[in-house]
Amino acid sequence: MGALPSSDDPYGPSSDRTRLLAGTALLEDGSRGLMDSQRIALETEEQGADILRSLRGQREQIQNARDMLSRADTSIDRASGTLKKMIRRMYQQRVVTAAIIVVLVLL
Repeated sequence: MGALPSSDDPYGPSSDRTRLLAGTALLEDGSRGLMDSQRIALETEEQGADILRSLRGQREQIQNARDMLSRADTSIDRASGTLKKMIRRMYQQRVVTAAIIVVLVLL
């Protein structure tokens, strides 16, 4: 008669042992894949945080530039108003000067 595996054999038939080893290898591969995925996710999160910091800095720069342009616009408006007043006074002085000349000529 052929030799049957003894009941003391913890692995049972060799095909069970082979399947168990294959399952263990598959689990190890899956674990490695999960660890790689976790590492990639952490790297991606780090890059995202760097991008957000960069965007925050750029936003501050844009806000500062906008504030500066607003102040410059206000200054230009004031300067334009001052120039208009000066031109108006120049024309008034020309009219007064012309009137004085006309009066002097008539006299």
